[in-house]
Order: sequence, then structure tokens, then C-alpha cells
Amino acid sequence: MGRSTKERSNPALGKPHKAGAKVNVVQVLAHNRFGAIAYLWPRHWLYHYFYARDAAKELSELHAKVLEIEPGDDSMRLVSDDDLLQAVYRAGNAMVSNAVRAVQHLAEEIERAHKTELRGITSEERIIEALGLFSAKTYNRDPDYAGLSEINGIRDALEHPQGSNTYNNDPNGWDKVPLAWMLSNRSLDAWQRFDRWLTSIAADWESYQPKLATGPVTLTVQRGIESELQVKKPPRKTQRPVG
Repeated sequence: MGRSTKERSNPALGKPHKAGAKVNVVQVLAHNRFGAIAYLWPRHWLYHYFYARDAAKELSELHAKVLEIEPGDDSMRLVSDDDLLQAVYRAGNAMVSNAVRAVQHLAEEIERAHKTELRGITSEERIIEALGLFSAKTYNRDPDYAGLSEINGIRDALEHPQGSNTYNNDPNGWDKVPLAWMLSNRSLDAWQRFDRWLTSIAADWESYQPKLATGPVTLTVQRGIESELQVKKPPRKTQRPVG
């Protein structure tokens, strides 16, 4: 259990607000050295989408480096640079992991907004069930949905390594190996399909959300909350001499 944030209500800190004023939800935490810290509740799925998008861009740049390798007499490019392989594996992992997390967190956001509890277990089950809460579209019949399925399969292989998905000498089974998949065009092709699909469903969700806010909402709050934890002041900024 985390250290208590030791919050209390201080009416002197309460500020008046007009009807219809914007309300922000904050998460409070206790830092052993800094004291209490609060941050605005973010849309986590967007964070993960941005991370995955950045990783896909990095992976594309790494593919360009692979292209620079001269093919050998066997008509193969041998990637023997461990630093390059490691960079591909890092970017591929970040793209795959964050893509799936973006879907999971978007499903949670929709679930929370509808004040319900999804029954699905897998990310694919949960997001399709969540989308059904506000739309009659069959999102899993969209050809770009295959991007999520492929990325999810690679994520599963990364989290559940076996002999057949860490090395596979079947000429048609190499794509079961995550690193091989990351080095191939399959990885970025799957990302592009996934990106189009997620962008489309997110746009539908954004368009629908105003319909959820059609009536008044009652919140129970405490005014003028403060923490009794000791606060460490930020370090002084040193003034640089001018001239």
C-alpha cells in the first residue's frame, strides 16, 4: 500500500466558481522526498498511441539502415550489427506493446464513460464490445482490423516465448518470430492498417461523446484540499552573469 497523501479540507483554500465551470480530476500521490504531487487525469490511450506512432517511425528509419547493407553472394542481407538488431527489437517492442495498450485504454475510457463493465478478456474482445456501446458498425469486419490482430499476435509471442517463436527455420514460418517480423515489411504494413483502424474508431468515439453529456452531472467534492506532508522546495535557479 502506498504512503498516505494526508489530505485534509482547508476552507481558506476554497475558491468560488461559476455555474458550468470546467472541472479537472486530479490524481494525488505521495513522494517520500518531494511530498504530495498531483497531476491531471490524462487520456492514457492517447499517450500509448503516440508512443507506438513514434516507435513505428523509428522502426521505419531502422529499415532504411538495413537497406544500406550490401547483399552477400547468397543474395541475402546479413544483419550482424548487434546494436542495429537491438534497436530494431526495442522499436518493434515499443510499437507492438503500446499499440495494444492504446486499444486497452481506449476500451477502458469507453467503458468508464458508459458506467458499465466490459465482459471481454482479450484486447480485441474488449474493444469490439466497447465500440458496440455507442455504434452499430461492425468494426471487426473492416479490412484494417487485421492490423490489430497481427500486432496482437506478435505481442503474445513476445510475452510467451517458445522455441518456435524465437527461432523458426520453416521457410514459411519466419513471421512467427517477432524480431524477424519486425525486420520485415510485415511490421510496418500491420502498423499502417492498425493506425488507420484506430484513427477511424477514435474519430467515431470523439463524435459520439457529446451525446453522453446531455444532462447535469452531480459530483461530490471537498473544497480547498491540501496535504499535510512536508514539501520539499524546488532547487534555486542559478543566475548566470550577463556580459
